[in-house]
Amino acid sequence: MRKPVVFMVSRGVPSGVIRTLKREVPAVFGAPVRIERGVDVLDGAYNESRRQYDAIRVIRNVLDAAPETAAKAIAVVNEDLFIPVLTHVIGEAQLGGSAGALSIFRLRLGLPGGGNREAVFRRRVLVEAVHELGHTFGLTHCGDFLCPMSVSTGSRHVDRKSTAPCASCRFLLDGTPAVPAADAPVSNIAAGRW
Repeated sequence: MRKPVVFMVSRGVPSGVIRTLKREVPAVFGAPVRIERGVDVLDGAYNESRRQYDAIRVIRNVLDAAPETAAKAIAVVNEDLFIPVLTHVIGEAQLGGSAGALSIFRLRLGLPGGGNREAVFRRRVLVEAVHELGHTFGLTHCGDFLCPMSVSTGSRHVDRKSTAPCASCRFLLDGTPAVPAADAPVSNIAAGRW
């Protein structure tokens, strides 16, 4: 059995998000998911002047707290994150490393009205969890704007992404062609529009 991907979940992360990650991430990365609660991944990461949490410090905390049995570990936090060169980040991860951080704070912005708000929110979190985990598995940003590995400039862009890596990223992950996700829109690359 493969080592698990561990999500270190902070307070305020909805249980529906946790269930979605536990259910969906194994299909993308072929690894079981384990949820860890009660780990203070935010310790020492708050920046008074910015009123945000330093994503790099959160990742250091994840590295310190991750179980040795974990293949990868990602903090999932409710607080707003930043890195020094950007006003905010949805997430940050070690390229080819073992840890990352994901904030659900800005993924709540611009949710549609009506009964599917929660489903859209959970899908956004899943897309960005795949993105950050993809970095830990060595994937860089992808030129296919529908791939979860493309750069996210805001929550509306996240809504256009698929939950599964494009064929190129899938090949880089494991050397096999991807089966498109059920929710995958036809990409401009696949449709020959590039």
